[in-house]
Amino acid sequence: MLWWTSGWRNAMETSEPVLNSPTRILRLRVRGFRSYGSEVREIEMAPTITVIRGENSQGKTATAEAVEFLFTGLISRRSLFGGAKSEYERILKNVHLPSEDPDVWVEADIRCPDGVERTIRRTLTADYSTTTDCASTITIDSHQVSDLDSLGIPLGDPPLAAPVLLQHNLRYVLSTAPQQRAAYFRALLELTDLDQVREAIARAKGRVADLPPLPWMVRLAELRDSAWAEPVASSAIDRVEKSISRHTMTAELISVAKAVSPSVRGETAEAVIGELRAAKQRAEEKVFPIGALTPTTSNMPTRVDHTPLARSVDVYADRLRGVDLDVARLAPIFEAVVSHPQLGSLSEPAECPVCEQGTLEPDRIQRLREQLAASKDVRAAASGVAHQLQAILGSVEATGRAMRAVLPEAHEWADEWKDVAAHHASLVEKVPAGTSDLSSGDSARGAISRAGYQLERLRELWHPVKTVVASTNAKVQERAPIRDELVALLSEVNECVDSFRIEIENLAASVDRLSEELGGKLHLAHLPPGLREVLDLLEHRDDLQRELEATRKREEVRQRVQAIDRLIQTAEGALLDERFDMMGAEIDRWWATLRPDELVRFGGVGRRASGRRYVDLTAELASTTDALPEVRNAVGVFSDSQLNALGLAAFLARQCLIGSPFVILDDPLPGYDPEHRLTFAVGTLSALLDEGIQVIVCTHDPKLALNTVDVHRHRGLEHYELSLSNMAEGTAVTNETDVFGQHILAAQDAIASSSVDGRRNAANALRRAAERLAKQIIATGRTQEGTPTRVSEVDDNVLSKLAVDALGFALDASERGRWETWRKNLNPAAHDDADVPQPPTLKTIMKEIKKLKNAHEKHWPGGLLK
Repeated sequence: MLWWTSGWRNAMETSEPVLNSPTRILRLRVRGFRSYGSEVREIEMAPTITVIRGENSQGKTATAEAVEFLFTGLISRRSLFGGAKSEYERILKNVHLPSEDPDVWVEADIRCPDGVERTIRRTLTADYSTTTDCASTITIDSHQVSDLDSLGIPLGDPPLAAPVLLQHNLRYVLSTAPQQRAAYFRALLELTDLDQVREAIARAKGRVADLPPLPWMVRLAELRDSAWAEPVASSAIDRVEKSISRHTMTAELISVAKAVSPSVRGETAEAVIGELRAAKQRAEEKVFPIGALTPTTSNMPTRVDHTPLARSVDVYADRLRGVDLDVARLAPIFEAVVSHPQLGSLSEPAECPVCEQGTLEPDRIQRLREQLAASKDVRAAASGVAHQLQAILGSVEATGRAMRAVLPEAHEWADEWKDVAAHHASLVEKVPAGTSDLSSGDSARGAISRAGYQLERLRELWHPVKTVVASTNAKVQERAPIRDELVALLSEVNECVDSFRIEIENLAASVDRLSEELGGKLHLAHLPPGLREVLDLLEHRDDLQRELEATRKREEVRQRVQAIDRLIQTAEGALLDERFDMMGAEIDRWWATLRPDELVRFGGVGRRASGRRYVDLTAELASTTDALPEVRNAVGVFSDSQLNALGLAAFLARQCLIGSPFVILDDPLPGYDPEHRLTFAVGTLSALLDEGIQVIVCTHDPKLALNTVDVHRHRGLEHYELSLSNMAEGTAVTNETDVFGQHILAAQDAIASSSVDGRRNAANALRRAAERLAKQIIATGRTQEGTPTRVSEVDDNVLSKLAVDALGFALDASERGRWETWRKNLNPAAHDDADVPQPPTLKTIMKEIKKLKNAHEKHWPGGLLK
């Protein structure tokens, strides 16, 4: 069986090895925490059960919360009760400590399962404020650590992590709204890990839902809205959204374009874009002829590269220097001769067809071949120069054509400028700052004019360039030396190109500003619905394809997150049922120790719907032990006492299920439930102790404390009394394990009696307490003087005789009067015919006895002997 939280014990499978001994709290020391003040207080814990009794506001809850703070670094009431954070501001540090005293800590000596004793201390570094939680540091054996995991103490989920049951938390949970009660029991059931997973899923869903819209998907949605009335277009848009490949997406966009604009005939994206742009421009031109001002920047001319020509001229000059100039000049004639079909294979003398007077000998033909071979490199270099000259000529001509192609239609305007400027002024209410009127020289008109001037300059340069190319080419044909006469001319050509480009860029910027000014007006142009959108999408189809893929991935993530959420919900329901069944059985077990033989029984724990908001606690009501019970909601039918018992049973069930080695119970029984004191002491506490759980009970009820001490004295318990008389020093802790404490408790129980017998019992108990105190003082004093003496070794005498011996160790002169007062008031109460002191007198005597005991506890090193 798998559990989401490793602390839950598998009741069906216990194959893990058992450690030597359970973890035990051996000693607790507190300084400066809540009611504990400047004096360090130590409480020695019994390995079985420790009873800590104190009146209200004396430090019981502070003691329990000190343990909670030690193990968790917080107090649960702030998390459970809610409310304004300011209500919990600076509640941990004792308010009576000076502001310059930061020493607030809780420390415990722990015996771990391996038998090693370790000291853990948590020091408060920052108290709760109106905006922040408290902060603290934790050490184990003086070494700072981040947590106590290494000790292996199982803790629950926050805010009820520590095995500490605080009365105010218990009452809150039983009286709070159903949603808060559900949260409490989910924490008891260790289900907050599931809550954290579900919250992470919710955050993931939120992140997916909050992803910013993709701009081209938004444009696609706008296309759908625009073309909704055209069924063919709508179907094609559906297919665009589902398309996987770029080819399919483009084809469907073309289908949309043809559906919204039937005049489109193109089959490729580029062709369709061209048609759509033309249609858009025609429509916008009817509003304002901005197209006539727009340069075609895709045809922008580039500089003429002169470098290849310069290299070929250098090679030609170098080759020419290596041959005879006459041979180089006549090389074409020689080539014709040796290539002649009859002369090239001449075997005997013949007339020379060139000079018509000489005779050609075969050896002369051979020498001509040798001279041609020598001038071969010159011919190649000459060919290279001729080629580059033609390339230059072509480049300059192409540059002129490009310039003409770039210039907009407005280049041909004359009087039209005035009309267009007036139309522009009528369309815009106010010319924006930083822009110029269309008729001015620094507007689009000026840029077009200056760009046109550069075209005219190029035309003027064309003829000189053509002339130089022709003359240079002729010289090369004659194998004459040449100079690069095009350098200066081509430099001017490139100046034209550079200036032209600058003006066109300025013109494009001006047109952009015009488009911005007229944007709203241009959109008034009548276009078929969807034409603008489909044109944008075709022009940015690569972006659209990426966003379609991103949208599919987003949808996949959304579906996966939803699927995980459904799985978590199903698993959560199954786990809740399993946990509730197990928890219900365990609660029922502890309920039986608290409320045996009652006809109203605990029924179980169950979820309502998902169990996130509502948890039902049921009760079974039967008229007899054998009758079939009626099931009702426990919160509705249980009395306050039963609800308190139910909360206590739930707490104990949880601690047993997670394997807590100890529990701290703060006022586990309410004051209005006295008839169940003995049941709790005998049944519940015995069951806890029998299971090996260390129990620390904090209570205001003296009878519950006395019952617990009487029932479990044989287990070797510790018993303490808390008192708070000095707010700065803080809660004082008195060990009442000896007979003195029992006598004081007995007196306190009977002191308010209205009957004489009751007051006589109280007086007798106080007399016995005074006698016990006298014996402790005598034994302690003798031991300190060097004669070790146990309390039991002091002679049993009446109060008057013990007081005399005790005065030998008096701390001041006032003690004699106290002992005499106690003797006179308490001794006669033992006789039936004597006057019995009234309750106020008895209360004063009890207070004085306890005060004297505290004074001697402080005076003697190690306190009074027990």
